[in-house]
Amino acid sequence: DTVELPEFGKPPVIEVAASVQFEELSSFQSAHLGLLWGRYRDRYPRTEHHPPIPGVIEEFEGPRPNVVGLRLETAVPFPRCWFLNEEGIRLIQVQRDRFVVNWRKLDTDVRYPRYDAIKRDLVEEMESFLHFADAEGLGRVTPIQGELTYVNHIYQGEGWESLRDVEEVLTGVRF
Repeated sequence: DTVELPEFGKPPVIEVAASVQFEELSSFQSAHLGLLWGRYRDRYPRTEHHPPIPGVIEEFEGPRPNVVGLRLETAVPFPRCWFLNEEGIRLIQVQRDRFVVNWRKLDTDVRYPRYDAIKRDLVEEMESFLHFADAEGLGRVTPIQGELTYVNHIYQGEGWESLRDVEEVLTGVRF
């Protein structure tokens, strides 16, 4: 069954990220990022490097312990590489254990492309990555977890005025 999603004339979404976290490809080296960019460069001509996103496995059963993490690196961490389209609105993020496609509104009038388009982009771009990993002998890409993140800006004066109004905007949240 398909669920009918609501339509908004002016949706508050400013970013959507769809990602697949997988077992680390330890043979994936920095040089491979340049080779991979060759597959995406016609659609994503810009690049940026960022620190990797730490791996987190979401667990739904039992109490969640409070955990404080500390990680000591003995080598330079493998980067997270962004491949961006000319406008910077669409991008692919790649690291040894994660593949992400993003849409960002930025300061444009570009309309949010909707979930089906984001999902299609993830499937198409991930397929290209899987072919690349296979061709380069990087090992099997074994998914661990998928994630869909929406970032919405709901500005004061547009449906809420103070924290007392939050429960009117975000059902289930109480102060």
